[in-house]
Amino acid sequence: MEEGELRNMKIEIDGKTSLKKWCKALDCKEKDLIEAINLIGNSAGAVDDYLYMNLKKKSIWEKYNN
Repeated sequence: MEEGELRNMKIEIDGKTSLKKWCKALDCKEKDLIEAINLIGNSAGAVDDYLYMNLKKKSIWEKYNN
């Protein structure tokens, strides 16, 4: 999935498999993804922005917490 394509998608969580797929695509933990969706909705672009701004992406978190 390309970055631009991902940002225009809607996140649909219909089971553990799709939850894991979205966590991998957005580089985040399951609890953080669910929290973001509950707060701002299922727009992948908005969720990605939220995760980035709140240091919830694994790569960002690791960078600042090591």
